[in-house]
Parts: sequence; C-alpha cells; structure tokens
Amino acid sequence: MSMSRILLGFGLILAWAGCSDLESTADVRALKAAVAPLHLDDPARDVRGNVARLDFRPIGLRDHGTCAGYTGKDARLVKLQARLGTRCLRGATLRPGFPAHDRLVYAARAYARAYNAILADTTGGHFSVRFTADGLTWTVPDRFEVLLPPAGRGHNRDWEMYAYWDGQSLGPCREARKSPPPCGSFVRIIPGPRHDDPGRAPSRLSSSHRDGSDLGFTLTPTRLRSEHFPGLKYLGSTAKEHYFAMDSPYIGYVRCWEDSDRYIVPAVDPGLPDSHALTCWTSFELANRTEVNVQVWNASLRDVALLLARLYAQARAMTA
Repeated sequence: MSMSRILLGFGLILAWAGCSDLESTADVRALKAAVAPLHLDDPARDVRGNVARLDFRPIGLRDHGTCAGYTGKDARLVKLQARLGTRCLRGATLRPGFPAHDRLVYAARAYARAYNAILADTTGGHFSVRFTADGLTWTVPDRFEVLLPPAGRGHNRDWEMYAYWDGQSLGPCREARKSPPPCGSFVRIIPGPRHDDPGRAPSRLSSSHRDGSDLGFTLTPTRLRSEHFPGLKYLGSTAKEHYFAMDSPYIGYVRCWEDSDRYIVPAVDPGLPDSHALTCWTSFELANRTEVNVQVWNASLRDVALLLARLYAQARAMTA
C-alpha cells in the first residue's frame, strides 16, 4: 500500500472523528440551551407557567432525529399532542465520551415524564387557543374548532369557529351516539361586516323595535305557537322562512327554514316545533361593535333559544 493511500485513509479517519465530535458537542450545546429555562427539579412550576400562557403541548426529547413525546397511552396527552404538537427538547441523544451530557439526557427524560404526567392531571386533556381578530382577543376552549386567519391576513372574514350542540351543551361531534341527530346540531360562528365597512347599515340590534315592524317585508302569521318553543317570540313567516325574536336585546332576529324544497308555509308548520332538520341564522354584537353571525344546522326550535343564549354568553366570555 502506498504511503499516499495510508495518509489519505488516516486523514479520513481524522475527518470522521472530527465530524463525530462536532455532532456530539452540537448535541451537548443544544440540550444545555433547551433545558436552561426549565426548572428540572420543579416541573409543576413549568406546567403552571406554560398553561397560563396557553401552551398546552406535552414535552418531547429529540433523539436521533425524532421527537419522542413521552405521552405513553394516556388519552389526555395523546389528544394534546395530536391537536397541538410537542414542545421538543433538542440534543437529547446519548453520546459516549460525554458523561455530563448523558446525565443531562437522563435528567431531561425524568423531567419530561413528570411534566407530562402533571400536565395531564392539570388540564384533563383540555386546552384553549388564543387569536386576535376584529380588534378583539379571543380565547377559545377546545370544545370549539377554530379555523384561524391565514398568515399575513387580518380581515374579519378570515376566521370561524364551530361546535356541536347536543341539546344541553356545546362540544365536539360524538360519533358514537346512536340516537338522531348523530352529532347534534352543527353551529358555525363567523364574523360579520366590520363596523367601518362602507355602506354598512346601522346596527340592527340598536335600532330594532323587535316587533317585526322594521323587517322591511310582510310577515304572514301561521299556526305556529310560541308555547312549543319557549324563549322565542314568533313574528311570522314568509314563503321560505320563519322569523322569531328573543328576549335578549343583544341577539338579532332569528330566521329558520326547513332543509327541504317544501317552502309552502302552512304545509310545514304543524310539525315544525318537532323538526330536527331546521337551519337557523342570527347575529349578535360584541365589544367594538363586532358583529358575529351564527348559523345552525339540524336544529330544533326547542333548542334554538337556549343554544343562542349560551353562544352569546360564551362569545362574550371568550373576548373578555
């Protein structure tokens, strides 16, 4: 073997060793930086601080390029990780010849396990998200799905929220339910026109007499009777829609129609109070005159008033 080949091989060995050392020392630096702001001896303190900042992500350690979540089979942690991702501590790979680093890896593993267990017990697997739209800061619990504005766009029509109503509470769709409707009524919440939009009409809520006189078209009374759906005052119907008012001065007129082509009002109203196939629409205003539009599918008249009252209270609470 020639001397040049020997020197080349020796140089490759040195280069490989140098790269290995560089990789190892990079992990050492990365893990030190990752754990520096943490309280390794008091993970409960970090859980409290992160939850207060609405950071509900479990802790994971990046080892050999993957971030192990340390969530185990705990359904609460699995839910948080699936919905929110993982807070990854980088550089947590064991490195022979770096005993201090390896001790830090073991400490980080113990911290992650303890942190995640405390996080699961503290939150029960529930979380909130926060975003700003229409000049309001929204803090939305996980029983609402939230479609946030695309990056770089702040227009009020770029976001929406939705949830399901089971007749008593709002929450996610429960696929296992056997009785109709399978997931309850679908509620979609979207922002309305901004108060400074050109051509926007005066607030319907502040100017309304709430007796039907300002709707601008003729309402025909039918055989609907309000005792069948408490909380709603029946105003009358057009050929396609039924109009109601609520006791709340903050909620606009409620328009409901059946999800069918049978829009001849006298033919549909006898069974309307018992129908779960209604679509309803209304609006209410929050701080800064932000108008929120509410659309409900698969609703019943018995649920509408209670649902809307709770939605309004929830929306106010989410923007407090």
